Amino acid sequence: MEKYNTPRVANATATFTSLQDLFNEVFAGNYVNFRQCLTQTSCQTLKLSQKMVDIQPDAWSHFGLALQGTSVKCLDLSLNKIDDASISRFAPTLKNTALIALKLTHNCIGPQGAYNLGQNLVGTKIIKLDLAINILGDSGAIALGQTLVKTPLQQLNLAFNQIGYNGAYAFGKSLNGTAMTHIDLARNKLSTMGSFLLGTTVNNTKLHYVNLNGNRIGDDGLASWRILLSQSQLLKLKFDSNLVSPSMTQAMQVEITGHRNMLLMAPYLYSRLRFLSPTEKAKHFGSVSKKQQPLNYAGGILMRTELPCEIFCHILNYLPLMRTKTGSGQAKNYLQLAQKHQLKRNLALGSGKSKLTPLPT
Repeated sequence: MEKYNTPRVANATATFTSLQDLFNEVFAGNYVNFRQCLTQTSCQTLKLSQKMVDIQPDAWSHFGLALQGTSVKCLDLSLNKIDDASISRFAPTLKNTALIALKLTHNCIGPQGAYNLGQNLVGTKIIKLDLAINILGDSGAIALGQTLVKTPLQQLNLAFNQIGYNGAYAFGKSLNGTAMTHIDLARNKLSTMGSFLLGTTVNNTKLHYVNLNGNRIGDDGLASWRILLSQSQLLKLKFDSNLVSPSMTQAMQVEITGHRNMLLMAPYLYSRLRFLSPTEKAKHFGSVSKKQQPLNYAGGILMRTELPCEIFCHILNYLPLMRTKTGSGQAKNYLQLAQKHQLKRNLALGSGKSKLTPLPT
């Protein structure tokens, strides 16, 4: 999650020597000096951890309104005893702010607060939300999940929220169709069942990072994630401090590393294809037709560097740019050429394989 720096709001003007002076005016409905103070200091990161502990729920709407029209992008409100009633007042004011990251860790937000917050994220610019160490439970995870599809959220931290397997399963299903790339579910109560169920639900998501540390997950809980790897964009899966055996840990690390390398290398190779100079094209292709140029160039790299054939197939079959340019019919031709190249490479490496390895379809 985003790191929050200490704000430069206090002592920014001669008139107001502390944040409390500014807050007193804000809670009375006067936002001018607070906004002016933030504007003069060009404040984009505002850290108010433990600074608003005694604020009444109704005052949170004033604080949210005071943020509108400022340049604050990252806001830390952790350790302020914010409950569902406070969130219900504060959340509706977020739409007209410049916030992109909101930190609400170590508060008292429950299921109703999570639902209200999620509903009011629609139409905002917030892409990072930290709700670690609250009291969401299964009901809160399910309630928040119901609101995610229409929000711009990309990174969500739900660590230490007493979420069990029911909440994990329902929450995982709600991620399909969202923009979410990072999920932190560390130190919850997922168990082996929750991890397995979660892994079966997120195959059509954009997730790059998942943290499952400290959830009492056994070997069987990672079975669905092993299957998921070949069907996802997942780059990092953390499962430390669980009940996973050393052999499963090693196997998962090898598979995750290989999958990550494939995903990262394929766009690199394809980008090299698209931006070759005329001289480089003549050097690599000669009189080869344009339709076969990408294959020949990628194939040449594959032969020289001995990269896994899966990377080559990934370039030809999965990248959106390749699909757009070739269409389904041409994609089939590329796969046939890929199979021929794979056989050629196997023979060149002395494997003697005469049978083609199945390629992704």
